Amino acid sequence: MTAKSGQHGRLSAIPQGSAATLAPLENSEATVESAALAEPGKPTDKGGRRAAECMDFTKTRLDDLLRSGRPHRQKMIWDTKERGLSVLISRGPKDKRQATVTFRVVYYLKDSPGKPRYFKLGRYPDDYPDFKISAVRDKAALIRSQARQNGIDPRRKPLSGNLKEVVDRFIDEHATGNRTCGEATRILNRYVVPEWADKQIESITKTDVTELLNKVARGQIAYIDKYGKSRKAGTPAMARAVRAQLQTLFNWYVDEYGGDMGAYGAAVRSALLTAQRFRKVGQMHRDDIKDRIRIQGHMEDGEWIEDYDIGHVWDATRPDDPKNKRVSVVPLAPLARTILSEVPIIDVRNGKDFVFTTTGVGPLKGWSKYKARLDGKMLALLRQWAGQRGHDPEQVALEPWQHRDLRRTARTLMSRMHIDSKVAEHCLAHSPPGVEGIYDRYSYLPQKRDAFEKLADLVERIVSPPEDNVARLDEHRLASNAKSREHGPRP
Repeated sequence: MTAKSGQHGRLSAIPQGSAATLAPLENSEATVESAALAEPGKPTDKGGRRAAECMDFTKTRLDDLLRSGRPHRQKMIWDTKERGLSVLISRGPKDKRQATVTFRVVYYLKDSPGKPRYFKLGRYPDDYPDFKISAVRDKAALIRSQARQNGIDPRRKPLSGNLKEVVDRFIDEHATGNRTCGEATRILNRYVVPEWADKQIESITKTDVTELLNKVARGQIAYIDKYGKSRKAGTPAMARAVRAQLQTLFNWYVDEYGGDMGAYGAAVRSALLTAQRFRKVGQMHRDDIKDRIRIQGHMEDGEWIEDYDIGHVWDATRPDDPKNKRVSVVPLAPLARTILSEVPIIDVRNGKDFVFTTTGVGPLKGWSKYKARLDGKMLALLRQWAGQRGHDPEQVALEPWQHRDLRRTARTLMSRMHIDSKVAEHCLAHSPPGVEGIYDRYSYLPQKRDAFEKLADLVERIVSPPEDNVARLDEHRLASNAKSREHGPRP
């Protein structure tokens, strides 16, 4: 399902993109590149920027650069065929009496498009025994594309998942510079890494953490001191400190490398399937999810319906709610229950039992950071689909959207399925206007249950359509396009 928000935030189908949409971004990047990368001492263009030296990189011209002698200072020459690819000409060693030519690429990360970064591709000809300029250009284009679309920094080596490697990356990128960096490093390297050195971080379970903390509390962590003697360490207070460091480590790993967006991804999917406000979904408690709720007997279509239970509901009613407050009870479809059941339970001392949390003591925070990562994943997927269909991926744009668009999308899909408007409004916890809202106190729970189940089924079909349906749809589109070309455009 490809979607974007329109002028008023409504979700609609994304076209394959327009040049006008991308023009401001491309012009901005070109301005930054020309201003930041041009060499000092060169003539300036009409805009006051220094003009950069360019050439078409061929083997003959690169060999001429090598034989041109050792330059007095470094200079950069840009490729005319692949944007962002350059060679850095340096003096090189004295004994060779020739310049060194190093391929470099400039790239811009998605989160900081105005800051150029450089990555060394290799030295010519030492690193390219079978030199092909097309391969160098393809590698440069891939690095720039992945950095701009997915935020992948080529200077940041991918993790294998080994705990020691993850801890080293955590200390280098997150802890360094913090006031408690030294203590965090000592705790992790003494109490955690030796015990879990052979473990993958994603294979660590709650049982593993409990066993480690118990071992620390009993003083059974063995280590070698600076004099080479074997000792044991650990206290109950240190066990609490280890727990705090593990919580920070795991949260950092999920934020940086979590594939399914963790608790935030589950909150987004739950907001769509429950049609509730995103802030309300983010503050959901596990106690709010009830196995069943009793529906009192009532008249329906002229018939008396006896008391019965509706299972699996989200009831956010609180004991201290004011009497005039009307809380909407949300029946949970099977898909929504599956998503909620897969959210990890963070059990901490004095926890508040939030469903979507990374600390256990408060709801999920930092939505904008998570949403930026989600936008990057969505844009990369849209461009991948565009490439598979033979379109230009660079022409695909993801327009801004907000969390409230999830609720708007749910309401639109209900209308698409011809769900009664009154029932759909009750699903969104909207009270009927005027006198009807005063006198009609019916909960509509059975009708809401059916509406939410239909919504979940439709979302699942949109996200994972059957292959035969996709094939028939493509054939229908091809036939429609052929018919349009045959009869010409409509008057």
